[in-house]
Amino acid sequence: MTDARPARTFAEACEAVLQDPDGEHSLATTLAPLADRLAADAEDDYDRQFRTVTERTPRTAETVLAVDCGVGGLLPRLEARFPHVVGLDAHPDLLAFAERRVRHAVLEDGDVTDCDLGRRFDAVVAFEYAVSQFASDGDLAACFATVADHLAPDGVLVFDAVVDPVAVDAETVGVFTDERYRLERAVDVVPAPTLPGVERRIDYRVTDLESGREATTSERQQIRTVDVEAVQTALATAGFGRVTVDHDAAGEGAILVTARR
Repeated sequence: MTDARPARTFAEACEAVLQDPDGEHSLATTLAPLADRLAADAEDDYDRQFRTVTERTPRTAETVLAVDCGVGGLLPRLEARFPHVVGLDAHPDLLAFAERRVRHAVLEDGDVTDCDLGRRFDAVVAFEYAVSQFASDGDLAACFATVADHLAPDGVLVFDAVVDPVAVDAETVGVFTDERYRLERAVDVVPAPTLPGVERRIDYRVTDLESGREATTSERQQIRTVDVEAVQTALATAGFGRVTVDHDAAGEGAILVTARR
């Protein structure tokens, strides 16, 4: 990854909120250290994702692209299976943490709806409902077109997506601390105001335990419910000829899709 920025510390993230609570703060930017802590508690999820990849990709596959790789929780597992691994994400703050986890994987800062990585892959994977983050059919189509351009002949795309809001759980309140700061996080899930799906409302309270300073901030994440037939049509338009939709392998309210060139 070129122009890599150093990973922000938890203390730096908390101080950024305290100094500018009305600024743009999210797990993908200022609060990336919290995303890294959450990933450390999601080992079972990454194990499940890895099993899904190994079950749905050819044994001969050597190259894999992980779309929206985030802080890189899945990447070390992919490195153990594939000789060549690339992690793609549009958020440099997250990639800074992914860089700490990987050994030989290449990290790329880019948008899957519009990028050219200069190589093709035997497999492309996208988990944690990355496909359901797109606000429009156009963005979804652009994603599939980009992936198709990066797949080798007979390459496979594996991804999960939300088809029913029940797939998106409201998390309990979480409290995260270091020697000086406390960060409280509360999550609520409500119907999305502008698209079919839900909005995850995340509220944060940061406290400086030494001075008593407090500040609150929030972020909103919209998660779109996709139509299975529309997904199949978009994949066909992008050039995928064999598409399998599994309603039982991705949890209640979600689908797991395997599409081959």
